[in-house]
Amino acid sequence: YLNDVSLPQVSKVLQQETNLVYNPCSKDDFNEMMNAIAKGRFSNVLKTLYLLNLPKDVVISIYEHIIHELCVLGEVDTARVLFSSTKPLHDLEKSDYPRYSRLRNQVYHAPTFLANDEKGILAYFLGTDGSTIKSERQRIQELLKPHLHIASPNQLLHAMHSSSTTNRQSKKEHPYPLQCDKQLKLAENTTILCATFLSNETQLVTGSSDGFVEVWTMEGKLDLTLPYQKASKFMSHSAAVLCLTEKKVNDDSCLATACKKGTIKIWKLSTGKNQRIKRAHASAINSIVLNDDASLVCTTSMDSTIRVHSTTTSQCLKVYQSSKESTHYLDALLVDSFVIACSNEGNLDVFDDASCQLVYSYKVTLDPHALLHHQTFSPQLQKMVVLNDALYVCLDAPTILRIPLHLVTSKQVTKDQCTFYINDDMKQAGHFSSIALSQNMLHTLTESNMMYCLPLDKPSSVFKKVPLNHQGHVIGFACHPTLPLFCTFATDGQLHLWSG
Repeated sequence: YLNDVSLPQVSKVLQQETNLVYNPCSKDDFNEMMNAIAKGRFSNVLKTLYLLNLPKDVVISIYEHIIHELCVLGEVDTARVLFSSTKPLHDLEKSDYPRYSRLRNQVYHAPTFLANDEKGILAYFLGTDGSTIKSERQRIQELLKPHLHIASPNQLLHAMHSSSTTNRQSKKEHPYPLQCDKQLKLAENTTILCATFLSNETQLVTGSSDGFVEVWTMEGKLDLTLPYQKASKFMSHSAAVLCLTEKKVNDDSCLATACKKGTIKIWKLSTGKNQRIKRAHASAINSIVLNDDASLVCTTSMDSTIRVHSTTTSQCLKVYQSSKESTHYLDALLVDSFVIACSNEGNLDVFDDASCQLVYSYKVTLDPHALLHHQTFSPQLQKMVVLNDALYVCLDAPTILRIPLHLVTSKQVTKDQCTFYINDDMKQAGHFSSIALSQNMLHTLTESNMMYCLPLDKPSSVFKKVPLNHQGHVIGFACHPTLPLFCTFATDGQLHLWSG
């Protein structure tokens, strides 16, 4: 962490005090170090060596090679300065005087007759075994590699967050987004429309109005460890990306994205290569979900259908549709042998996976008195999440609906068995528009740029209000799966990263 935040000297002191030898570096730093050695840029190498904790014999060998190479290249004066004024050579004098004496003679008493004899110079300074400058540089690389540790970004910070989360849970506190740590501004006239934290817990993926799909680090920077992003070749659609989702499959992330034109793309995150499902829907896709092994992708669309496609063959396998033309679905989940969908007309519809037939429909109605309405009404059902065998539905009202999942799949839902979480701050907050889960807590977004958080481990929980300081209207948000980290994105083209 200290190295990540540019405090390498503090890191070095800490390692000395704790007797811990550890040289963390990013993959880019490691490659840069190896390239500097291969190309003989030893001024850069020496600057980095000063910050590393290396065994004395390794440091001495590196300095010895640099002095030899300077002599071979005719930079004898520089070699003599390095020999006489650096600590590793003083250490060599104390630990191995014969070796030190041999090097001193080479530097100060090189035969003048070798001046124009290239092979003689190499043999004199590098040995008679046929060594070349290139082979000696490779030897130094191999000598150094075991002592450099490629660490993922913010590895220690990640552990600190986990520890903090454990302490917070032990104190029965809850992860609210309290502090905005980063504010990202995209290109002009570009807006992020969807985002998700990846299951590897170290990356965030966004989809934007210009069709680009980008992967970010937890520090709010583009992840340049991905080769295609480093080469400025981003994942993309030909139209605005409206929704995305991810599953981890065989140590890689399978990313599914969908756009305004009804096209789906299935990406392998490590390579950026995709399987395209062209015109999966006749209209814009508004939700997308992968099954557990990422072999199927389920989408809802403004064309009033729910479709399931194979992610390997791109073939449409199932189509689910209401008998009413006015019905369109805003979200769908694959649960056991059913597809559960929420509609714009206030219905929670259950389709049989095999027959694709609608087998059950539950009409959600709200109490007019609790919501300051004049009559009973059915709100639009926006989004759904599943936690602990219960279905939580975000309504187009200041209300979250909880239904035991087994009642939905057994077609036995009654209003008495439902729990309605009503926001007491409804006059100021307005209606909910989205929902997400994080560490046994529901997070909801309102039309007034407020996030409301509801702890689920307390029977008498009330919503906690968190203002979101965006200039534009907040479009959506995402929660980290295990850490108190959040992101919000708005029409002002900004993405904010929050910590709990």
